[in-house]
Amino acid sequence: VFTQSKTTNSVTTDHSEFSVSPNPFDNYILIKAEGCDHNRLSVYILDFSGKVLYKNDNLHPVSVSETLLEVGFLKKGIYFFVIKQGNELITFKMVKQ
Repeated sequence: VFTQSKTTNSVTTDHSEFSVSPNPFDNYILIKAEGCDHNRLSVYILDFSGKVLYKNDNLHPVSVSETLLEVGFLKKGIYFFVIKQGNELITFKMVKQ
């Protein structure tokens, strides 16, 4: 079970809280993970058609973790940022200016 706040781009699962900012973004995205109880997170960036443009399966969060992703290679448009924690998939709709 998770809830998503559309104004802050954050999601709370049973044990963890994730946020992705800013939205809209330009060249960088900040991913914050708090209370992660898994050893590894995966992050995917998909375009509107579902094509995977970026994949990182090796994020290793601690109880509070911030990861800055350089995404200047993306063109202006709408993207989906997917965070995988264990068996959970959390999706954020993001806009590149």
